[in-house]
Amino acid sequence: MKPYLKPFFSVLLCICLPVTSLFTGPGVNAAAAAGTDLSFPAAQDAFVSNFNGQGNAQGTSLSAAKLIYGKSRHAYLKFDLSSIDTDRYNPDEMTMQLSFRKSHAPNELVFTESESLLRDTDNEWTVTNVTYNTRPYEIAGSPVVTRTVTSSSEENLTVDLSPIFRNALNNGREVVSIHLTTAKAEDNTVSASELFSSRNTSGFPGPVLNVTLGDPVVNDGSDRTALNALITQAEQLIEIVYTRESWAIFTAALDQAKALSINDATQAEVDEARLTLQTAMDNLEIMELPSQITGPDLGDYYSNSQTAAMILKMRSGDGQYVKVDPVTEKLSLTAHPGEASAFALYVLDYFATVDHEEPEAGATRTAYSIKSLDTGKYLTIQNYFSAKEFLDNTHRYFNIISGAVNGVSTDRTFEITASAVVAGWNERFYVDQYTESGFYRIFSHLSTMRDDSNFSRFNVTMTANAMQSSGRAAENKEYRFYFEQVTGKDPLEISQKVSGDNAYLLWKPVNGDTDPAGYKINGTVSDAVYSDGLMQVKLQGLSAGTHAYTVEYNGDGYSTKAEVSIRIFSHPGILLSMQDLEDMKAHVQAKQEPWYSDYRRMTDSVPYGIASSGYQTKVFSKVGRGGAPSDSGNIGYFEKGGNAAYFNALQWVITGDAKYADMAAGLLSEWAKTLKVIDGRDRILGAGINAYKYASAAEIIRYYGGGYSGYSYEDFAVLQAMMLNVVYPVIQDAAVPMLANGNWDAAAIVSMMAIGVLCDNSGIFERAMGLYQDIHTNGSIFAYVNDSGQTMETGRDQAHAMLALGYMAEICLIAANQNEDLASLYDNRLAKAFEYSAKYNLYSQELSGVEVPFTAMPNVFGDTGRGYYGTGFDMENNGLNRGELRPVLSRGWCFTARLTGLI
Repeated sequence: MKPYLKPFFSVLLCICLPVTSLFTGPGVNAAAAAGTDLSFPAAQDAFVSNFNGQGNAQGTSLSAAKLIYGKSRHAYLKFDLSSIDTDRYNPDEMTMQLSFRKSHAPNELVFTESESLLRDTDNEWTVTNVTYNTRPYEIAGSPVVTRTVTSSSEENLTVDLSPIFRNALNNGREVVSIHLTTAKAEDNTVSASELFSSRNTSGFPGPVLNVTLGDPVVNDGSDRTALNALITQAEQLIEIVYTRESWAIFTAALDQAKALSINDATQAEVDEARLTLQTAMDNLEIMELPSQITGPDLGDYYSNSQTAAMILKMRSGDGQYVKVDPVTEKLSLTAHPGEASAFALYVLDYFATVDHEEPEAGATRTAYSIKSLDTGKYLTIQNYFSAKEFLDNTHRYFNIISGAVNGVSTDRTFEITASAVVAGWNERFYVDQYTESGFYRIFSHLSTMRDDSNFSRFNVTMTANAMQSSGRAAENKEYRFYFEQVTGKDPLEISQKVSGDNAYLLWKPVNGDTDPAGYKINGTVSDAVYSDGLMQVKLQGLSAGTHAYTVEYNGDGYSTKAEVSIRIFSHPGILLSMQDLEDMKAHVQAKQEPWYSDYRRMTDSVPYGIASSGYQTKVFSKVGRGGAPSDSGNIGYFEKGGNAAYFNALQWVITGDAKYADMAAGLLSEWAKTLKVIDGRDRILGAGINAYKYASAAEIIRYYGGGYSGYSYEDFAVLQAMMLNVVYPVIQDAAVPMLANGNWDAAAIVSMMAIGVLCDNSGIFERAMGLYQDIHTNGSIFAYVNDSGQTMETGRDQAHAMLALGYMAEICLIAANQNEDLASLYDNRLAKAFEYSAKYNLYSQELSGVEVPFTAMPNVFGDTGRGYYGTGFDMENNGLNRGELRPVLSRGWCFTARLTGLI
């Protein structure tokens, strides 16, 4: 075997290496020859409507950010392909794929070519002149391309329109207009679909046509068979396997070979290029591959991430040490080892607790948090602005040394400071360990998004006065850190396991000391025992609520302590308490209204038979939502499974019939045993929207009436493990990893809080409550709702605005079931939000003569390019989904009435 092929195959076969880093990011060599892939953003994009007499209206007057198609609406896209040389490239060898961000209803999409002129005129259609009544004619004989979309959620779509564009180019049309509609566009009972236009402000790209030209026509008589075969072989090699010096020589030879493969050349030149490339491949030098740092094993993903894997000092290659200024929280270098700061390193390793093998990506990628033991705070790229700065819209989201202060560009330099109280997405780093060479490299994701195809890692470096990371090529250079392990200064980090009214405190022995006499709990020497590598204490007979403990260590001249809050949860205690279930059962059995009618709606009208004990489904080890970069699909089965489990659990309570409990228990157990990964760009929504339904169902059949006998403790424990190890990692940082709108945060938080209750996990429950109140989170009650009750997404559409309110009400409901009051925050701001939403959707101007106020609200990212719905919003005319009164409003009223004693 050739020496340059050995590392390639070893990378594929070796499961102990960080596989994702080998296949993604800037290090991977593109397979296509330079210049053959072209992207064409839409030169014009518009939609027209004949709905409700809108035949003469321009689409932008209805929605500037979206193109709507279906239900008497049609979208038009225009692409200028005049830069393609059709004499050099054969259109029939080209592929043309249209990429766009789709939303709303599922439909069969229909694509054809239309004229580029307004009908019956010589005028080019544009976004400012086309209407339904002037829309272009179809081109006779145009190929038709269809695509069936089954999801009602947002997703990235790519559709192959090669037949349409090849036909256009072969007939001499270089400016090509695409007509997009649906198969049932004229059936007004079928909902419309939408796509993000080139004018959207949500951060998504508009429609783009990606063209692969194919091989150019070369007629010089030279034989390139051997050269092209070698190029194909060379393109399989992976940059990070080899030293930088040998790879640079190789890439230069490969670029030259590619150039000669598609341009006129003599046979001697072709042969020389092949020999040069072969020599460069033979001379590639293998570089040491990085490995991961192993974290502690405390049984689950969350607990593992809360205990340090290593206490260390950081040293640069020239012998200087990293220190933290406890006042400014900045990092710098010092030549004096005695001034070096100590850091705790935490490992977030998904596959340490999930028995499943696949490349790491998104939420499954191993990450690290680093805490300064001088400040007790985590290293971060985020700027933790004040409430006043946010309200004044003068806040900055990132610590920026140079470059644009706001926005999501990586073409700038970020400073890393030791200033984060809690570790979240912007405190996640990536550490490559080079064991043989003895150094480490640290990376940051900067402003790229965790689950998106744009994710990348950027080198963390040190200057004399700052730790920083930059997306600028001149600064994004390899930097080597050397970790020196610190002994004798272990922090005391307590994990806890709660079961019923008992709690177990567990911790790694401080400095290896396993003598119980060195540990005290609330001032009394503990009766801790050492077992399985951990100190363990059992606390018994605790009542529902929170209990505070101080755990101290003293030994060998070193002391440390930890404050611990143990919560004994009330069960069932997610969406419905025991009293709620008893009341519901009594009302329905007595056929009292409105309870009985709502019950009949559940039994008779919910789709897919999900309230039936005969519901049938499929389970999968992987489900995905949102498209690229990875999406296993089948999220619909996961969604319906959670709803079916919940509805069947309710049926069991109301009827007492065990067949419903059997169905709920079966669904819970099958998904708990099978699900290993939630993937896709929108995996946060895939997990957040659905997980709390499973948790709520499990709480009911586990605890109502002493629990259902057919659902064992072992079954329940498997579900808890799935929630902790598969679902929680996806939503642990809410929507921050995707720089998303607040409804994403709210969906993540409600499921995170439910997992906390289900798993008796105080840390996760407190984390969820903290995110709901954190002024730096888009979906927090502070940032998402202003004092008038307007939400951040009011200017977007009412579907999303009300969706978030529903989740926020459920967050407050779960908290209330655990004796925590989140509803009254900021002078009952959530109630104000429901009132505002009701008034706006009931057209308060017409009802009372007074319109609700509207102002452009900032988002936490300080970025008007995404998640910003203010500029140009017309409350009267641009209110998408206005007047659609959703059950969310009932949820708000019932919740508020319950808390205030009205019901």
